[in-house]
Amino acid sequence: MRAKWLREVRAIVSSQRLMDWYRRYNDMRVERQAVFDKRDELMVQIEMSRFRADFTYRLADEKLFKSGECEDRAQEANAEYAHIDNTSFEKLSSFEEQRQRVSEGWVSVDGIEQQVEFIRDEIGDQRGSGAASNSSRQGEIGDLERQAEAARSRLTEQVRRRDQLWDEVEQSWSQAFHANMARTEYLYHSRRERSGAEDLYSRAAAVRARVSRLNDELEATHARIDVLDAEIDAHIEKAREEFDCTLVEEFMFWPREDDVKMAICVPIVQEMDHLNVQVEPLKVYQVARSKGLEFVEPLPDEAGLGVEDERLEAFFSRDKGQMKIS
Repeated sequence: MRAKWLREVRAIVSSQRLMDWYRRYNDMRVERQAVFDKRDELMVQIEMSRFRADFTYRLADEKLFKSGECEDRAQEANAEYAHIDNTSFEKLSSFEEQRQRVSEGWVSVDGIEQQVEFIRDEIGDQRGSGAASNSSRQGEIGDLERQAEAARSRLTEQVRRRDQLWDEVEQSWSQAFHANMARTEYLYHSRRERSGAEDLYSRAAAVRARVSRLNDELEATHARIDVLDAEIDAHIEKAREEFDCTLVEEFMFWPREDDVKMAICVPIVQEMDHLNVQVEPLKVYQVARSKGLEFVEPLPDEAGLGVEDERLEAFFSRDKGQMKIS
């Protein structure tokens, strides 16, 4: 690569060859950027879908675990129901026995009271009899009343015990009813949770299938990026050869013929933020060789430099010719 005059660079930049090359280069860069954007979007979708699938699987596992818990509770309720059903039968038998005792107690109390009434009636009928006979019968009444009082006391206790046993029977029936209903409801909850888990597993599997498809698409996108990178590299290499310049990726450089410390710089991209000046594609700038893009200096338009540039070129051309002759 030889040093060039500013006029030569301007001629290259304004040539149809460079315009055609730049148009193709720009089209490839736009396409590559679109593919990069698609790649980034695919990667975002893949990561989000992976998270969604993993999270959905965790939810499904939790529902399946809860379904198992409900089944365990249903089994516990069923065991409780069976136990209560057995014990309630025993309590009911105890209640029936106690009810019989109460009935017998009432019969006993009633019998004693009838005896008392009978004796009193006899005493009333025998008022004209002797005092000794009446006194004996009064003593008999007293004994019977004490027996009746004792019988009533026993009957009260028997009634209390009977009522207590009946309360226990009713309570056991209530507990058995609750346990039986709980068993059926826990089984319902278990079926519902298991169905929900199956639905979530299905959804998670569908999301993972989508991740697989997105990965295939991402792989194809990476392959397309590799192709575009290779095409752009080849296109850049073509520019290096055809325009005799240094072109790394986005800036064309030529050593400046009239100043060994400077170089001519032509961007092939627009850069508005990361250089000391804003640069436009296919505009001519200059940089110091020692600093490169650390300091970019705009150059005046060609109309303002045409005459001076021709004189400098003629001067240096004549000087080179004299050096060859000598």
